[in-house]
This record gives sequence, C-alpha cells and structure tokens, in this order.
Amino acid sequence: SVKGVLRKGKLLRVELESKGRDDRHLYLHMGMTGRISCPGRVMKLESLKGDCAYPPPHTHLILKANGHEAAYSDPRRFGKVILRPVTEDEFAELAPDALNDGSDYDGIVESTTGIKKLLLDQRAVVSGIGNWICDEVLYQTQIHPDQTMLTSQ
Repeated sequence: SVKGVLRKGKLLRVELESKGRDDRHLYLHMGMTGRISCPGRVMKLESLKGDCAYPPPHTHLILKANGHEAAYSDPRRFGKVILRPVTEDEFAELAPDALNDGSDYDGIVESTTGIKKLLLDQRAVVSGIGNWICDEVLYQTQIHPDQTMLTSQ
C-alpha cells in the first residue's frame, strides 16, 4: 500500500508499505516528457488519436494501490523509475528544492562555474530547475548562461 507521496526537485517519491517485507520507496523522474495519468484524467495531448484513452500510449508502468490506479508514461524514455529500500534515500543526494523558502543561494553567487551549468546540476546548489525554465529565467534576468561570480559584471 502507499504510505505517502513526496516531491523534491524533479524527483517524485512514492513511499510503499509491504507486509512481511522491508518497506521500499518508488522514485519517478519524469524526464522531458514523462507523465502520470489516472483513469478519466488523461490529457488529450498524450493520445496519438487525440482522445482520452487510458492507459495512454507509451505507458511503462501502472501502479495499483488502495483501490486507485495511475499510469506512468514517457514517449521519449528520458525518465526513470527506481525501486529502492527505505535505507537508500535518493532525496539525500539532491540539493535543496527550488520551491522551498529559506534555501541558501550563496553557492550560486560565489561559484566559478557557469550559472546555467550550476542551476541544471540537481546536486549542486538547488534542485528542480530544468533546461527550459533555466533558459527562460536567465533570458528574463539578462544573465549570460556562462557567467560566473554573479556579483561581477
């Protein structure tokens, strides 16, 4: 059964409880095109025919728990599905989440690495920023992707 679902950065963790076995965590990374759909809630853009058929095309995993069902689909196969014992926490390797308040961004200001490379590294300073968000933020703030030491011009 599912005990809980959490997100950190671009990684989703489904906490699983099993009777007679060690509990496990199922990690889902959507990549560029991964999606989770439920019966009756499939977006038309996921279907080759433009309908809302469930499960959608390119479904790689169907999860059933607690009387509910969800399908993980990924047409381009850039995503990941990882099953780990609770003791192997994939979240521990990630930098603080971009959407959490109170994150320390001094590492970005003082870094000698280009800002885009730093923002895309999910383990460096912040997690949860993908390529198109990074490009848009840097464009809107007029910061060159290769700029380092953000206090300098």
